Amino acid sequence: MTQDKSSFKDFRVSRRNFLGTAAIGAAAIGGTALAASALKPNFASAALGAQSAKGIAEVRGDGKVSRVVSRAAPLPVPSNWSQVADVVIVGYGGAGAVTAITAYDAGANVLVLEKTPSYASLGVTNPAITGGGGSTSMNAGNATYVKDPLNGANYIYQQSWGNTPMAVCESLAWMEVENPAWLTQMGIKYTLSSTTGEFPTLPGGALGFGGMSLASGNVFFQQLDALVQKRNIPILFNTPATDLFQDPTTGEILGVQALANNSEVLNIQAKKAVVLTTGSIEYNETMKSDNMRVYPAHFYGWQFCTGDSVTMASKVGAAMWHMGAMSARMVPWFPQYPIAFGTCAPGQHGWIYVDKNGNRYADETEISTYSHNWWIKLSDFDLTVPQYTRIPSFIIFDETCRKAAAITSGSNGQLPVYLDPRPVWSSDNSAEITRGWIQSGKDIPTLVAAMNSTAYVGMTPGTNNYSPAANTAVNINPATLQATLNNYNGFCTAGVDTQFGRPKSALIPIVTPPFYAMPLWPGGPSAFGGPVRNEKGQICDADNNPIPRLYTAGESGSTDGMLSLGANNAQIIAFGRISGSNAASENPWA
Repeated sequence: MTQDKSSFKDFRVSRRNFLGTAAIGAAAIGGTALAASALKPNFASAALGAQSAKGIAEVRGDGKVSRVVSRAAPLPVPSNWSQVADVVIVGYGGAGAVTAITAYDAGANVLVLEKTPSYASLGVTNPAITGGGGSTSMNAGNATYVKDPLNGANYIYQQSWGNTPMAVCESLAWMEVENPAWLTQMGIKYTLSSTTGEFPTLPGGALGFGGMSLASGNVFFQQLDALVQKRNIPILFNTPATDLFQDPTTGEILGVQALANNSEVLNIQAKKAVVLTTGSIEYNETMKSDNMRVYPAHFYGWQFCTGDSVTMASKVGAAMWHMGAMSARMVPWFPQYPIAFGTCAPGQHGWIYVDKNGNRYADETEISTYSHNWWIKLSDFDLTVPQYTRIPSFIIFDETCRKAAAITSGSNGQLPVYLDPRPVWSSDNSAEITRGWIQSGKDIPTLVAAMNSTAYVGMTPGTNNYSPAANTAVNINPATLQATLNNYNGFCTAGVDTQFGRPKSALIPIVTPPFYAMPLWPGGPSAFGGPVRNEKGQICDADNNPIPRLYTAGESGSTDGMLSLGANNAQIIAFGRISGSNAASENPWA
């Protein structure tokens, strides 16, 4: 593929200051191939063939290993391969698509594995579902992007709370600068805005970022999918990858074992590299319970993000990071369905959030301001009980709000039940009252009696049912919730919320009976835990040595190490290009 590199001359020169000379043949826009000599010493040694660690490790923010357990014996390397490719990509979401396009354009023979069926086989047209993975759309159509690489890298580092090395932040920032040019080259339309980072007071937040709007999440993926199809890149749907083949001497990754149609074993040779783009741990209850800072947490993204990259990479010695990080706020979730419903903030109507004691605890409108990080407010824990005081929280609203519109979003009705079993949320919330999801009362004491008599199930049936989160009872004092409501309505009358500063425009009283309550849980679009990556996109062991020929991109080990950037689309484009280019530049082992 021919590309005009002249306009990127200055970029490449300045980038060398910290990333080193790009490998010969790397495209200026298509990706960044970094030489081993440009890496930190402990990275460079593994890039030249050092063996990976003999255990599964999780790395703390300070870079030290928090735990290591013995790992299973590696699969024997097969003498015959079912299929052969230069680069094998595991997972066909946004990151997988960008990685495949980039590796192909760099001259590699590419094969993609995806564990879900294709939409075509299910008879689905024009799908729209949030979350990456499995030939879906990405969550929403927006992407904050870096416009100033130095400030941008600083901001990425700050919002990760120092948990992501600066070299990785710099690599991401410099590549995100090129995202608009890459989209233009790919024929994907976008618009730019002056949006800042979600935390503009952090160093670099106000200067380093801009906003980017794509047509929509599902349209964006369809555009990427069309580019993959145009290149005739083969995708094996309904073929989950289960294990990686690793050379027992060099530690190199040689290929992937997968199950075609969940039954036929395929041993697939990767002559250059394997790239894991399987998403994070959103639907793995064990991994979430063991790692997340607030739990239970429920997501409305692709339900097939079950930590596959964590499982496979751990077996070959990879360290994990950012296992407790996520992009989340509060969402309705009910045990009948694995997928959560959308954010619950009903606009210009009367409603508030309260904790399990019936008290407000924030300016509720900030859930829109800090939409990717509101979950942190839910971490309050009462040691005397012991319990999380805000898990679940409750939205309290009145009849006027109930009748105005659906207070959240559910299934769009476009996908088969296999892919999205949720019902369409009723326009007046009446169906959800009938289902028992929303409690009601003619007055506050009656509402509280209904809430106190309800066991709020916070976990999927059959998973860790002995956890305190499995069945959560509340014991709200009616006088407490009544006082909370009276105070809030008083603020509405006065036009000033002296308790939490809710804006005057959002101070709408809750006065029309009956009154309603619905539980809300931590959750949202995505989690970020996965294998540790370096600035080349290589997956690393507990000593930060890259595992040779193994890469990652997307949510699987995202750079978001504490606060969420709210920029999944930007990151999948940037690291998809980084990992795709570097994987394609590897010398074939066979």
